[in-house]
Amino acid sequence: MFDLTVIDVDTACAPATVQGIRTLTRIRVVLPLTIEQEVDLGLTPGAHEVVGYVQRAGGGDPIELPAVETLTVPVRWLHALDSVPSRNHRDITGRAW
Repeated sequence: MFDLTVIDVDTACAPATVQGIRTLTRIRVVLPLTIEQEVDLGLTPGAHEVVGYVQRAGGGDPIELPAVETLTVPVRWLHALDSVPSRNHRDITGRAW
């Protein structure tokens, strides 16, 4: 279960959906390269990214960074924060509670 801040409701489609923002933490970092960086690295200019994680110098666990993702889900998936989902409810990953 996760919190979703609803920013739009679409009742014109079936089933009705909501678009929302979910905040979470991740260790994965994606940094797009600029054209200048691509050229300096000898890459063909295009869409290149550096993918990895941030770690303190000298080692240790990767640092968790805040992230925001936008989701569109059916309205029927929503539950009030103080409610308990039914026993057969499954979350977005397909796992049962």
